[in-house]
Amino acid sequence: MTPKTMGISMLGYGNPNNVVKGIHTPLTARAFYLQSGDSKLLMINLELCFITDILRKTIIEKLNQYESFTEAQVHLSAQHTHSA
Repeated sequence: MTPKTMGISMLGYGNPNNVVKGIHTPLTARAFYLQSGDSKLLMINLELCFITDILRKTIIEKLNQYESFTEAQVHLSAQHTHSA
């Protein structure tokens, strides 16, 4: 999930000169999947500051290419650090 486009602005501190110059440590996403009979739940934690509506929609659309999930069955969370 790490962007490979150099020169784009990074989020943080409102500094337009804070741009991607390279990749030091790739961002990750971790998932936890539970299923019991017909019930299922997918929890995904992303190394991002927040999850936009379009990102949520895109993730669910991509998941549905492999297995059917409703929005209620997919829980997305974001976490980030200011010390990395």
